[in-house]
Formats: sequence, C-alpha cells, structure tokens
Amino acid sequence: FADVLRGEELISNCIVSTERGVDVVTFGREMFPNTADIKEQQTILIQAWNWLDEQYDFVIIDTPPAINNTNRAIFSLSDGIIVPVMASRFDLEGFITLFDEVRTYGGNVFEVVFSKIKKRNNTEKKICDIIRNGNFAKISKGVIYDNNSIENCTSNGKTLSEYYKKGCEPFEILADEIIKYKA
Repeated sequence: FADVLRGEELISNCIVSTERGVDVVTFGREMFPNTADIKEQQTILIQAWNWLDEQYDFVIIDTPPAINNTNRAIFSLSDGIIVPVMASRFDLEGFITLFDEVRTYGGNVFEVVFSKIKKRNNTEKKICDIIRNGNFAKISKGVIYDNNSIENCTSNGKTLSEYYKKGCEPFEILADEIIKYKA
C-alpha cells in the first residue's frame, strides 16, 4: 500500500487474493514521515480509499497502535474504528488518548473489543468496567480471553478453528457485529 500512497503503483495491482476468498493489501512500513501534513495525507489516501470502497463491501485497515498522521488521516476517512483494548493501566491511558484523537480528527469509534483478558484478574475487571461505564463506544460481546491457543495454533500449522474451535467464538461474534454495521 505504501507504493500506492507514494504514487508508484495502482491499488488494483497490490491486491492479493487468498484461498479463503479474502483480498488483502498489506500496509507496509510507515509511508509518511510523522511530520507530514494531515491534509496532504488525506488527499493521497482518499483516491485509494474511494476505489477500495467501490470495489468491496468491507474495507478493514489494521494499523499499528500509534498516534501518527497516517492513522489520523485514516480516522478522518473511515466509517468507524474498532479498537482492541487490553486491560492494563497503560492500555487504559492509551485507549483514552486514542479515543480523543479519533474524535478530534472526525472519526467514530464503533466498538471496543477487550483482548487478552485474564478471566480471574480483578484489576483487569476494574479497567474493563471503567471503559464499559465511560460511554466511549459500544462494547463488543466477543471478549478475547488470554489463552495460548491463538499463539499455539500457528506454531502447529493449524488455523484457530482447527486447533481450538471454541477460541473462534469471540472472533465470530465480532465478525457478525461488523457485518451489522455495514447493513
């Protein structure tokens, strides 16, 4: 995707189709210096964004958890942001900063997904409650609990559904919720 944003390639030439019927464009490394003007980045992104939006029912961009001008431009162009949140004090502070940035740049947080949550950790439960009660956004019903299955399945050459079917449930719930947003 970085080549597209630099004007070196067409978006249609960067799409890779997978066996599972999902088309992917990898984002690559940071394609703009963080000092680049956000309006310039929006102009560059909007052409590719419009093409993707016309071609696909869903365009999901997985960005690194960083506050930079590239992500700010994406916030301003997207229909909504889904934010995975781990439940530590630092993650809570980061989430609040991210939430403020998304709003500042005209974005909308659709949903918060709790990720890598330990079931019996009172501190994590309290942090999840702070986010739930903070009226930031809808909270996904699909909580991704901390377990080794997600990491272990790839080490064993299997998909999560092959390795631990129950581990897929929160992802299936999240996928259903995403589909409802677009409907």
